[in-house]
Amino acid sequence: MFQVCEDFGLMTQTAGLAVSYFDRFVSKTERQGLDKHRVQLLAITCTLIAAKFSEIKMPSLDDLCEVAHDKYTKAQLKEMELETLRVLHWELHAVTPHAALEQLAIIMNHTGEQSKPFLEHAEFFIDMSYYVVSSPLATSAPTPSVPPPTTPVPSAPRHRCWHRC
Repeated sequence: MFQVCEDFGLMTQTAGLAVSYFDRFVSKTERQGLDKHRVQLLAITCTLIAAKFSEIKMPSLDDLCEVAHDKYTKAQLKEMELETLRVLHWELHAVTPHAALEQLAIIMNHTGEQSKPFLEHAEFFIDMSYYVVSSPLATSAPTPSVPPPTTPVPSAPRHRCWHRC
């Protein structure tokens, strides 16, 4: 999911949201099991849903199919999107570490220019925490919920407006 987000220039927060959707889906359907093909389809679908929820510009279905080396059709992505939304009961709001940091900054009145370096460092550490593989499924299932990055970790996270203008 992080690789797909990185390929399309999406925010790290979007990847974190996609992981949240993925983990919630798997935890609600773990008895059914997921094969490798379906895991990848679910990961791409969760990234698409997260991008729709938090990005201004999102990848097209054609682009997502291409990133997946045309293993899936647009119809399969749409079908999986609807299934994911049904399983999640359309509950897409998730409290992420980035959202918590934004609220903490507001409460502590750290939204000005003087606080920018501190907040950038805090966001950087949050971004790096997403790359740690830790999931209750990792010990019981052969496929971890968050694959480790295959490319070097970006040196600086992308930022947007603190207040979600």
